Amino acid sequence: MICLDTETTGLNRDHKDEILQLAMVRVDVTAYRNDMMLDQPCFYKEFNELYGTRRHVDWRSSERFHHIKPQDVYGKPSLYDTEKAMEARSFIDPVQTLIGYNVIFDLEMLDQYTIDTSDKQIYDVMYSFTKYYSKKTGSKPHHFKLVDVARYFGRTFEAHDALEDSKATLFIWNRLMQECGGELDTYTYKQLITMRKGQAAY
Repeated sequence: MICLDTETTGLNRDHKDEILQLAMVRVDVTAYRNDMMLDQPCFYKEFNELYGTRRHVDWRSSERFHHIKPQDVYGKPSLYDTEKAMEARSFIDPVQTLIGYNVIFDLEMLDQYTIDTSDKQIYDVMYSFTKYYSKKTGSKPHHFKLVDVARYFGRTFEAHDALEDSKATLFIWNRLMQECGGELDTYTYKQLITMRKGQAAY
């Protein structure tokens, strides 16, 4: 199972904005949920890379959130680089389950680098928490920021760093699994696309 997140030059999914940081946390589900020794590589492994860009020289509107400056990635290969894309694919390909927060954005961004996740089972923790919180409180469903959901479950962290966001999302997923008796909805890539477009309820 992998929990992933990206930081990007902006929010345009249509092959215009680019990935600056990709972070993934791969865990053994049983080990993670039972607090086993996650310092062991067989149970837990991190992937965290910064990438250069091909089309952008600055990204001031998004930089104020993730604080990745052009000089931080200057001279680094882009994720369009075949070797870099292969590194990411080799980390993702062996697993069948992905986790993220509003993860369809990240998956669509990865898609432009020919990193295909269309065959994966996907947990979107944003939708899972929306459903959980609405049912628990009787309130109208609406989405929350990742940092606010983490705080709800008692965790604080530095948001808008892809690795820290991934770890927080994994923590929330585990708490929701505990709260919901191990039953959370999973989706396919196509289902999440449809949901994003507002053509189906969550």
